[in-house]
Amino acid sequence: MLIAVLASGGGLSDSLHNFSDTISLIVRYLAIRIGERERNEKYTFGYKRAEILVAFINSAVLVGVRSSSLWKLTGASETPSL
Repeated sequence: MLIAVLASGGGLSDSLHNFSDTISLIVRYLAIRIGERERNEKYTFGYKRAEILVAFINSAVLVGVRSSSLWKLTGASETPSL
């Protein structure tokens, strides 16, 4: 059944999206925990930039997943037969 789901474009796209959502939730939770740390002499802004960095990485991963899904769905990854 897993092969049938991954063989379809919609199943592949959905499974990659759900996987990236799960990973992003875990990483976002960790970034929030780091961001709650108090600022100090070395980090005068505190650790809030961890949250900003994770948001940027999360959006880059989502763009990558979307691009790979579109690449697969459009057939651009297959070489044409002669």
